[in-house]
Amino acid sequence: MEKEKLVSFGLTAEQAEQVFTLLNEEVERLRGALKEQAVLLALAAAGAKNPKVVKAALDLERVELTADGELTGLNEQVEALKKSDGYLFETARSGKNAAENGMAVHFDSGFSHGRMGGTDLSGLSDAEYYAAVMKKR
Repeated sequence: MEKEKLVSFGLTAEQAEQVFTLLNEEVERLRGALKEQAVLLALAAAGAKNPKVVKAALDLERVELTADGELTGLNEQVEALKKSDGYLFETARSGKNAAENGMAVHFDSGFSHGRMGGTDLSGLSDAEYYAAVMKKR
């Protein structure tokens, strides 16, 4: 939202600035929470035995959550950790991924996922939503 639009609603310039600042702070807080959940979900998918412990070993300043929901800068760090500290990760059994081996970890952000195309995704868990989105690609 633009400050000028807030002023057009009858707020003073000072009030509009305060509202604008609060909105921006809240957006940044939500982005941080979303990034954290995305990292934990990606670590679980990568086979981390304890995603929170593995997350603590990462340089999250080098990890970015893009506008389309992709994490950049994470895979390189995870691969390096798998080489240096492999005990933090499950070993693949029979070539299956973590979910197929019964090692799936589910996180719930608490957000409604809405609709994608003609499909209602609002009742899905985050993991189910992610799987549905990946199938569409």
